[in-house]
Amino acid sequence: MSFGSHSAHGHAGRSPYPAASPSPIVCPPCAAQVYSDTAKKWLPATISVIDIGGAAVTVRYSRDGDLVEKVLPLGHSHLQLACRPVCPEGVKCRLRHKKHLGCFAHPFDLDYQRSCSHFGVHFEMPSLRDLFTWVDADSSGKISKKELQDALPLLEKLQNKLLTLTEDFWHKLDKDGNGAVNFFEFAQWAEDADHFGLPTGIDRVLAPSACAVPACRCTGFRPMESLTRAEEWCAIERIEGGKKDMKHGKDKTDLHGRALTDRMADRLQTCHCGHKQMVHRVQTFHTSACPRHWTSGTGDKAEPKVLPLEIEHLGWLQQLVSSTYSSIWTRDRRKHHPENPNVPQGFHIVRGFRVENSRSWQEYCHRRAELLNDTRERPVHCYDVLTRNGWTQYAHHFGLEELKHRCNEWMLFHGTSPEAARNISKSDFRMSLAGGSTGTLYGRGTYLAESFTKADEYSKAARDPKTGRMEYAMLLVRALGGYVRYCDEAEPNAQDLTRSCIEGPYDCVLGDRQKCRNTYREFVFFDTENLYPEYILIYEHVRA
Repeated sequence: MSFGSHSAHGHAGRSPYPAASPSPIVCPPCAAQVYSDTAKKWLPATISVIDIGGAAVTVRYSRDGDLVEKVLPLGHSHLQLACRPVCPEGVKCRLRHKKHLGCFAHPFDLDYQRSCSHFGVHFEMPSLRDLFTWVDADSSGKISKKELQDALPLLEKLQNKLLTLTEDFWHKLDKDGNGAVNFFEFAQWAEDADHFGLPTGIDRVLAPSACAVPACRCTGFRPMESLTRAEEWCAIERIEGGKKDMKHGKDKTDLHGRALTDRMADRLQTCHCGHKQMVHRVQTFHTSACPRHWTSGTGDKAEPKVLPLEIEHLGWLQQLVSSTYSSIWTRDRRKHHPENPNVPQGFHIVRGFRVENSRSWQEYCHRRAELLNDTRERPVHCYDVLTRNGWTQYAHHFGLEELKHRCNEWMLFHGTSPEAARNISKSDFRMSLAGGSTGTLYGRGTYLAESFTKADEYSKAARDPKTGRMEYAMLLVRALGGYVRYCDEAEPNAQDLTRSCIEGPYDCVLGDRQKCRNTYREFVFFDTENLYPEYILIYEHVRA
C-alpha cells in the first residue's frame, strides 16, 4: 500500500522509514556447552556475539589446548544454553516469526526475567504501555482488530481467562469507533476491568511539567544551560563551609559540604523560568495536570462540565474569530445552507462556554507527551495556522497554556449544532459518525478548519427560546497535528489518506484546497486522542 511520498515523519512509536535489519550484538560472556565432533564430548563454552536476524550465536571454547570460535544457529543440536538470549528490541521487536520468538526471550515470556539476569540485561517490570506496544505489531500507534486477534493467547495468559473477540468486545475497546484502538482506549479497558495487574507505564512518557509557582506560565521543566541557582548556592556553601571549618583546624568541605550541596543541587536544579525543579509538578496517568484556570473537579472520574465564559473572554475570542474571516464562497456553503448560501459579512459571538472534561484532557495530554518525546528524535514539519496570533494574544492575556508548536498543536474550528457541541464536549468526538455532514473528500474523519468562515459552512442553526433569534454553534478545538500528511491534489485518494493516518505514520491530513482551488485549508483527524474540544462558541450571522 502507498502512503505517499510527502516529506514527513511518523506517529510516536511509528517510523516512516524501512526497519533496519537487526545487527549482531556483543553480549557479556555467558556460559554454554558445545558438542565437539573432534573431541567426541560436550565442552564448556562462552557466547560472545548474538546475531538477532540470523538467530545465531558466536561461541568460543577450548579444545585440546586450542581456542576455537564458531557460529552456530540457535536451537542447533550441538549447542546447549542455560537460558534463551534476550532480544534487545524487547516489546518493540517486530520479528514475529516462530523461529525468532522461539529462540529469544521477550517481555511477557515466563523465562524473560531469568534470561535478563543470566545475560546481564537490565530488567524492568513490563507495563500496560509495553503490552500495548507489543500487541501493536506494525508500530502504527494503534491496535487493529487483526493485531488484537493475534495477541489474544498472550492476553488470555496474562489475564488467566478465556477471551473471544466478539463485535461487542471490540466496540468496548474502540470507544471512538474509528476502527482502531489507541493506547488510552486500551488502558481504560484494562483498568476499568482490573485486568493484568500491570502498572500503566505512563510515567515513562510524561515528564516533570507545569511550574507550581502562582502566575508562572512555564508548562514544562527545562534546565538552564548556564550556571544554575543550585550550582551558585553550592559554590557559596562550599566556600562558607570551608571558612567555618578552618576555624577548627579542619577542612570538612569535601566531607560535609559536598555531600550536602550535591543533594541540594539535585533538588534545586533551576528551570529556564527561574524556578526550581522541585516545584514543577509531575504528571501521571490519573492526574495529568489540568489547566489551572479550571474550576471543576480534575480527577479522572470527575463529571465533564460546560461552564459559561465571562464577558471579557468573549471580546478576545471575537478578535480571534474576526482574524480568520474570509469572504470566499465554496459549494459546501450552498449544500449546507441552501436557504441563505451567501457568505455572511461577519460573525458575532453572543455566548461562550469552556469545557472541563478531565478524562478527555488526560487522553489528549498523553498523546501530546508522546509526540513531544518523539519529535526530539524525528522533528515534524511545522505548519502555521490562521488562529495562531489571535490565540497567542488571548492565552497571554488570561495566563493560559501556550501551544506546543514543535508538535503542530493548533487551535481549530469545528462547525456543528448547539446540541451536538454539548454532546461532543461531554463524550468526545465519535469517529464512527464522521463524514455524515461534512463529506468524505479526505476520508471519514473529523474535519476542522483554521478559518471560522469555512467551519461555519457546517454549522447548524437553532432558535434561541429566549430571544427567538437563530443561533449557530462552533467548537474551538485544541488539535495535535503531529506528523502531517499534506495533500494538495484536487481529487485526492480518500482511502489512501485515511489508511496513512490509521495504519501508517501520520496523525492528520492537511487538505490544501487553498492551493488547488483558491478556497480553504482543511484539517482532518481520525482519532479522538488528537483532539480536545475546549470551547463552545454560540454566535449569529452578521448580514446586511
